[in-house]
Amino acid sequence: MAKTLFGEYGYTGAPQNINLPSGLYLFELYGAQGKRGWFTSPRGYGGLGGGTIGVFRFSEQTIVNIYVGNGADVAGRAGGYNGGGNGHQSSSYYGGGGGGATDIRIGGNTISDRVLVAAGGGGASYSGDNGGAAGGLEGLPGENSGGSGGTQTVGGSVGGALGQGGNATRRVSGGGGGGYYGGGAGNNYNAGGGGSSYHGGANGYTPLFSYLLGRQQSGAGLANIYILDNETD
Repeated sequence: MAKTLFGEYGYTGAPQNINLPSGLYLFELYGAQGKRGWFTSPRGYGGLGGGTIGVFRFSEQTIVNIYVGNGADVAGRAGGYNGGGNGHQSSSYYGGGGGGATDIRIGGNTISDRVLVAAGGGGASYSGDNGGAAGGLEGLPGENSGGSGGTQTVGGSVGGALGQGGNATRRVSGGGGGGYYGGGAGNNYNAGGGGSSYHGGANGYTPLFSYLLGRQQSGAGLANIYILDNETD
């Protein structure tokens, strides 16, 4: 089955609303990497963002709302756009922010309208512990007994929630990654956990085929849309 790129969508800091004609489409999503911590120089590495693939058939013109997460392989306390949790700061030192998730929403613009989610990775600690990578079904924990990963039913500890990574509030720890459920923040000089990804659909829009990939993306998130040709080559 041949595929043709319809569009590539990077981080903008705002929803991107795309009008798709009827047809068969493949969506390829990548969440953002968490950020590095800082103690006189960059320390540790943020967890990599996750990947999610899904195929949908639309029988009529359909509006798709794309949210692309922000993150980077640089030091920074602020959590990434679309659910990344903030790192904690003390004096001039800080834990890294969690990476934001990348998701597709159909039938609305709330987190309940997400049909596919690629999670963000957790932020590193100021002392060099690496953030947990994004899931898959479940994000990985941050190093040094850091924040736990988000799952399909609950956010990671500490502070992870539906669509939101935990914000670190103590001891120069890293923030949790965004996701279907966000990863937990570190809370004791440690790193944040990665968020969980999702491919279960919403509002009657369910993928014909889909799968999840963990540990995929460095830097900011990304979304690609392809038109699929039903004819075999």
